[in-house]
Amino acid sequence: FAREFHRYRKLYPVAQWKITLVGNKVWQALAEDLNAALSDRWFDEFLPVDRNALRRSFSYRRSIAIKLKCLSCDELIYPVHSRDVWGCVFSRWINAKKKIAPFGDTASLCLLFKLYFDRYFDQLKSESLNFQLEVDRADCFLRGLGDSTPLSSCFIGLPVTAKMAEEKEVALSIAGLRVVDPYMVLFPGASWPGKRWPVSRFVEWGKLKTKKNEIAVIVCGGPGEEKLGQTVADKIGENAHSLAGKTSLIGLAGLIAGAVECIGNDTAAVHLSAAFSRPTMCIMGGGHWGRFWPYGDLEVNQTISFPMPCFGCGWVCKYKSMPVPCIENAGRCLG
Repeated sequence: FAREFHRYRKLYPVAQWKITLVGNKVWQALAEDLNAALSDRWFDEFLPVDRNALRRSFSYRRSIAIKLKCLSCDELIYPVHSRDVWGCVFSRWINAKKKIAPFGDTASLCLLFKLYFDRYFDQLKSESLNFQLEVDRADCFLRGLGDSTPLSSCFIGLPVTAKMAEEKEVALSIAGLRVVDPYMVLFPGASWPGKRWPVSRFVEWGKLKTKKNEIAVIVCGGPGEEKLGQTVADKIGENAHSLAGKTSLIGLAGLIAGAVECIGNDTAAVHLSAAFSRPTMCIMGGGHWGRFWPYGDLEVNQTISFPMPCFGCGWVCKYKSMPVPCIENAGRCLG
């Protein structure tokens, strides 16, 4: 989404519009860091939402409701194809003269809820049934709003900020590396165990790359993935280092932006890598096959997969093994 934000700013220029971005608290610091590095800032204000507290705490939900109901704006845009309940509730709470969203689907809302929440939008932009990739749907939605950006200029690379460079240098020093040392990044984690490629496969790739290209391997991950990251690094052996759980999101972005190559499961990390135009390999299962990956330069953004007849299941998987078969067997022919 960040790579498309310049198109929203073109539609709603700084001199005429104030943009308030309502987003997940997890990526607030990264969004604000990127925003501060731009001459024409993508947004003017960030309103963070803690999704965990939103689910658990009535008092937090009440405080967010008050904040959103105090917003008064000319237009509200909810640019998500698969709208969810909380996004729709937020859209209902915010006072806006006009509320716009894609027509969307029922992947995250049952049909009854979708029909109910659709009533609160003044415009539901239709989308071509020929589009499967999310980036194509986003492009169609933006053009429906009036954007005319040439296709060649639609997706710009993200800038590497001073803070990213600073935190990257600190992270590399923890791993015993210099800024000039070449390295690749592995992301063995995933929010759902079913989407985690086996550790042995990441180890194979890490050993292959260090032996063939004589580069270091940095294993990254979020909080709670420290043990997984260290296990992968230890099994790869010499010249492999785990920084899982040891970087902020800004530091992780800096590491990704400077990597020779990034390999990971279907998580936000591979999309960050693509946004920084780094060679990226995504281990892709069949749940949302063809929707979120691959996109852009397919020579650079590549996929490791294991096609199965049940692709397109929406991750309502009939198999109980972890990882699921389409992930576990991905890339076997490469080994």
